[in-house]
Amino acid sequence: MGLLTGEDSKLFRQFFKEVAKLRGISVNYVYPVDEETSIHGQIFPEFSSIYELDIIFESTPKIKTLKNYGWVSEDNSDKPYIAFLPYDTPHIQTKARLKLFPIGSEKNGKWFEITDINESIEFPDAYICRLAPVYVNEKEKLDYEQTNHNYIEGDNQPDENTTHNVEINKDLEESAKKVIEANKKESKNFTYLNI
Repeated sequence: MGLLTGEDSKLFRQFFKEVAKLRGISVNYVYPVDEETSIHGQIFPEFSSIYELDIIFESTPKIKTLKNYGWVSEDNSDKPYIAFLPYDTPHIQTKARLKLFPIGSEKNGKWFEITDINESIEFPDAYICRLAPVYVNEKEKLDYEQTNHNYIEGDNQPDENTTHNVEINKDLEESAKKVIEANKKESKNFTYLNI
């Protein structure tokens, strides 16, 4: 039994990259470079350009595997997704994201966020990352000065002139007079009451 040296660890890391290329899946990887916080405390990160990586992905890891990394929960049905990322992944950190594409389909992929990072041995050949799916929300509006959500668009806006109804009524009266005049010409025995 020998010692694991730096050269051996580099060799094992190359082995992992070959295994991920042959048996793993190809994903898009981005990491946060800046972030913006809304008035509600929600974080909107700005991401780097996309890197293509080959990883090994486990959608249903075994309980023993989760126990080894300390990621086991009380409910066995609530298992996290696990991804093994190459050791030279640029700027690996929590909040980084991976886009996994469905195999054999043309559909858009699904983004997953790294929530925890672990290593298995002293000279690891890959990072072991716990993933969570990302649900896209619309960015919150930060400027509420010119909005009033209590009213529907139209005549009921308190800060607008209500001349719109007057114009509609004038148009209706004029079109009704035209129809009445046309009807008078067609039937001479019929008369309208003036009210």
